[in-house]
Amino acid sequence: MKGTVRAIKFTRPFYLACADICGDLTIAWRHSRTLRQLGRLCLLGSALTSQFAIGEIARVLPEDYARAERFLPWNADRYVRNADIQPHWIGSEDRFWYVRTTGAGDQEFIVVDARTGAQKPAFDHERIAAELGRLTRSNITPRHLPFSVLRFVEQGRDIQFTTGGVLWRCELRSSRCTEAARDFPTGQAVSPDGRWEAFLRDYNIWVRSTAGDIEFPLTSDGTESYGYARGPGSSLHAITSARRSEPVRAQVVWSPDSRYIFSFRLDERRVQSMFLVQADPEDGSMRPRMYAYRYALPGDAYIPTQEPVLLDVASRRVERLPATPIACSVTTMIEQNAVWWSPNSQLVYFLDRDRYSQWVALQRAEVGSQSVETLLRETATDTIVHTNPVSPTAPPLVRILSNGDVIWFSRRDGWGSLYYYDRSGRLRNQITKGHWIVRSIERVDESTKTIDFIANGHEQGRDPYEQYLYRIGFDGSNLQLLTPEPADHQLSAHSGSTREISLIEGARFSPSGQYFVDSYSKPDRAPVFVVRSISGKLVKELERADISKLEEGGYTRIEPFQVLAADGVTAIYGNLFRPGKFDPTQKYPVIDVLYQGPPTSMTRRGFLQAAFDNYGPQSLAELGFIAVTMDGRGGPFRENAFSDYGYGRLDKVSDLDDHIAGIRQLARRYPYMDLERVGADGASGGGYAAAHALLAHGDFYKVAVAAEGNHDQRAYQFGWGEPYIGRNNEEGYELSSNLPLAPCLTGKLLLMHGELDDNVPPTLTLKLASALMKANKDFDLIIVPNGNHTAYYTAPYFIRRKWDFFVKNLLGKEPPANYTISAPQ
Repeated sequence: MKGTVRAIKFTRPFYLACADICGDLTIAWRHSRTLRQLGRLCLLGSALTSQFAIGEIARVLPEDYARAERFLPWNADRYVRNADIQPHWIGSEDRFWYVRTTGAGDQEFIVVDARTGAQKPAFDHERIAAELGRLTRSNITPRHLPFSVLRFVEQGRDIQFTTGGVLWRCELRSSRCTEAARDFPTGQAVSPDGRWEAFLRDYNIWVRSTAGDIEFPLTSDGTESYGYARGPGSSLHAITSARRSEPVRAQVVWSPDSRYIFSFRLDERRVQSMFLVQADPEDGSMRPRMYAYRYALPGDAYIPTQEPVLLDVASRRVERLPATPIACSVTTMIEQNAVWWSPNSQLVYFLDRDRYSQWVALQRAEVGSQSVETLLRETATDTIVHTNPVSPTAPPLVRILSNGDVIWFSRRDGWGSLYYYDRSGRLRNQITKGHWIVRSIERVDESTKTIDFIANGHEQGRDPYEQYLYRIGFDGSNLQLLTPEPADHQLSAHSGSTREISLIEGARFSPSGQYFVDSYSKPDRAPVFVVRSISGKLVKELERADISKLEEGGYTRIEPFQVLAADGVTAIYGNLFRPGKFDPTQKYPVIDVLYQGPPTSMTRRGFLQAAFDNYGPQSLAELGFIAVTMDGRGGPFRENAFSDYGYGRLDKVSDLDDHIAGIRQLARRYPYMDLERVGADGASGGGYAAAHALLAHGDFYKVAVAAEGNHDQRAYQFGWGEPYIGRNNEEGYELSSNLPLAPCLTGKLLLMHGELDDNVPPTLTLKLASALMKANKDFDLIIVPNGNHTAYYTAPYFIRRKWDFFVKNLLGKEPPANYTISAPQ
């Protein structure tokens, strides 16, 4: 035996075996001299094994995390130049200005003549910088001016802008700047003639002159839970807005002649409350602070409702319209742009819908008549009525023409089309036809009887989700493609503070309607910014986004893909993300970045949206994963049979069976994808989906991070569950819930929620945590103090912990210790 022991070679398998049996050997320590000798050898082997393991531990390095950090959404401008250019038309001219960034990182304000494409500086940057520096006694450089939004005034001779809380006006010829005496009107609450501005005081609507010398109330009986012209508690940001002391803007629509206001009184008197507890108030208080807000859940007897009112500003009279109170879930009728005045200011139109969106009606009221009539009404047959291709809370694709005729969106043909009704509510004709979806109405030209609109799915052989601009006649004739490049054509929404937004004169089309601007890209193709004539003819290419700085640090282009759903027939689409330092000879774990929500397509078709997605698929890929996004059956922007697939069962929206089938097909295509190591990641509806993936499909998904998920729709706001699960469908709620699946957990799960999430209340994650504890399951939980529903992509600590969780449990490596992610600026 001694010789045998001496003859043992110190091999790594032996050390590992010793590490496993050393504990057992100590039990027999005193019973055998031979075993004692073997035990000493084993202990030596165990020590050597530990030393060997320390040397062999695979680690993800800080530089890997730094590469991932580049793709966090707030870093887009640091690594990509001129990818999100916004045009601003100058008065009634066919000229616009925009801000571009030079290769050196300097900013330039540029003016473009849309007729010719000619470009020139909007003003003398050197002289304006010098003048502002002199007036403010500060060092201002011409290429980094302290403002990003301006307005041309005095027929384009002067510019106005705000910096340091001061409104300045500068003469372009002399570059002389002066502080403006007062601000100009600040947005939607200003009357068309510029004389009056509506505002809220003590839950009532007031009006003041923009000259500042007159103010008076139009209503006087508003109360906290029964007030005028404000959003509901279920607005998804009620507590966030209150904590930030954001001003509450009056939600009103002025008549063209500036005499009347259409608004509503919001009734939340019997709506039950939701509560949030702030454990660490910003003022340093040791006592937690509680916030309460009205928040109706599915099945509640009472929900917020809107009571339409007409206000006569001249006579200061209130006319309460005899309309049934209108359901209000997330957005009001005014926030949805679902109110329209006739040109003569005598008729006002508005949409009404029931709480389940099973019918929608266009109502018409005549000023002074004390009556409301239903002009047209559409009722659902199987699911819900759509007035847009997204959701009941999004702006409707409805336009009222000057003669009272109506352009109306419907999915009644199985897709998403426009219809023409006359002023009596009689259908004249279907405008768009075919297997494609109208996404938005950009412009209606009554003089030429044409509509310019965005649609997807019309161009054969291309990604059916890509958006293109078209023109068509009111009668459905002469359909014309205006943006021919095979890409996703769009202009991003303007960004900026509330004050800045009020200064923006931005739209796709010029004031004359003869020119338009366009930005197009693909996930693997950087944006191009152009100006075109009304016929679609290219006037000039203005900018191409510069991604050289991104490529310098290592960047593998995103790959759009097509696979088949679990039925083996339906085509589904997605994006595949690889690390910047990709090696096809290696095996990579896979992370499925998920979102399960009927109104949302998870796969981004534009470059900037895909690369710098809030959900972070590219940043995850940089850590050593293959990340995918995919739109399974049950998502929007496809035929009814596809989009309604998940109706009544929100767990079947973007069906996870389709995701699994798609990933398996990708792995056959790309052998470097390791299907033994598949994870799921998501937030909000994606947080629900990531947890559901692990709980319901634990044989495929092994690790999941589920942030701020609505894990049981019965505890989320009524406007989400009721339209998509339907009336009297308790089974649908139960089957869509993650809570009963808690005993099924086998993989590694990290849950996160912001404690002040006023969209998806944290109770939803805590209910799942409670169910997991009752099932005696191991999981991890992070609560972000003071975090709201944006915490999943704005809280650096959580992002780092998410990365660490996937690196440890799916990649099988050690993350860099305590890596610090720079916070968004």
